[in-house]
Amino acid sequence: MEMKKYKLEDICLKITDGSHFSPKPAEHGYPMFSVKDMGEFGFSYSDAKLISKEDFEKMKSSGCVPQKNDVLVAKDGSYLKESFVCTEGKDEAILSSIAIFRPNTTIVDPYFLAYLFKTPSVYKYVKNGCVSGTALPRIVLKAFKQIELYLPQVEKQKKISSVLLTIDAKIALNRRMNTKLEQMAKRLYEHWFVQFDFPNADGKPYKASGGKMVWNEVLKRKIPEVWEVKRLEDVCNFRNGINYDKNVFGDKNYKIVNVRNITATTFFLNQNDFDEICLQSKIADNYLIPEISILIARSGSPGATRVIMNVKNNVIFCGFIICMEKFTPKYKFYFTYFLKKLENTSATKTGGSILQNVSQDTLKRLSVILPSEEIVDVFNEKILPIFNYQLTIQKEIQKLTNLRDRLLPLLMNGQVEVE
Repeated sequence: MEMKKYKLEDICLKITDGSHFSPKPAEHGYPMFSVKDMGEFGFSYSDAKLISKEDFEKMKSSGCVPQKNDVLVAKDGSYLKESFVCTEGKDEAILSSIAIFRPNTTIVDPYFLAYLFKTPSVYKYVKNGCVSGTALPRIVLKAFKQIELYLPQVEKQKKISSVLLTIDAKIALNRRMNTKLEQMAKRLYEHWFVQFDFPNADGKPYKASGGKMVWNEVLKRKIPEVWEVKRLEDVCNFRNGINYDKNVFGDKNYKIVNVRNITATTFFLNQNDFDEICLQSKIADNYLIPEISILIARSGSPGATRVIMNVKNNVIFCGFIICMEKFTPKYKFYFTYFLKKLENTSATKTGGSILQNVSQDTLKRLSVILPSEEIVDVFNEKILPIFNYQLTIQKEIQKLTNLRDRLLPLLMNGQVEVE
């Protein structure tokens, strides 16, 4: 495949970054994004800040509003790990942690450029002289726009992009499907254990059908008759994860769950994403994760709660995570949903610092309703097929991601041809 060499600045009509002006949030207005809002395929709107029309117009006049076909790239921290094409021009502003590349479409296909940014050859430039800062590394655009790229003809670029986009479209579809399945399971939990409309002996909604409710003095509310309320410390154990020195090697390899693994997921942890580390087994074996357990982040995303299905026998957890264990196995998913309802609320936080931390003491004091074992058994029968389907989809996502990542450099450097 014939390739031609260009400098990055020669194939873009504009290279700039987002606004260095950080306006105050508004109740109504226009969304404003930073690098933390970037995902693999676009912005996450769930936590987007809104800014006033006046501030938006100020940012727009300074060129901080992307246009259709602009390639947006993460400059900070995860530089180049997130990059995507604006499929349409929207009224949304971005901050300086994101760079804007406006491609000259007569030379480079926008999607090809976005994929090119994710290749090892481009990432090498970033690591070797295009980054400043240590605490918060950041791409320096003045240096980055001088990097050299090899491009085939635009039509060939579009064919290559089409192959990669097809894979990414399937990955995105699978993720949307898993989100819907997760929502289904969550709604079932809330219907049964928050609204108390689990099926009674006749298969009808318990509370809505007049099921007996009794006042509970601890919770200051009515709960179904014969259900109990206990503190978490009375039904399980908690332990903090391992603190270790990365420079001290041991005698056994482990996979370790870090907080970033929790923040990158919403319910099930992906064991393929765990880092590997070599530690002294006489110490690290004390932090192995049992199958019947729940993991809760202490910091970073305080209270975020996740589980692992079919835990491998060499998986441990870091010191910023708490493991809840030694509870009745059938209550695993019920307890998980109970804790997830408290994510990012004051119920799981201790005060006193900017970074709110979750502690064992905070969790131990939480009061939890204990449904009858019979109802929990039926709940598990309902949700396990949903979970198994989610895990099947998660495996397919992993396979597709690996395929795309293997193909990406081969397609870009011409080792694999697309007809």
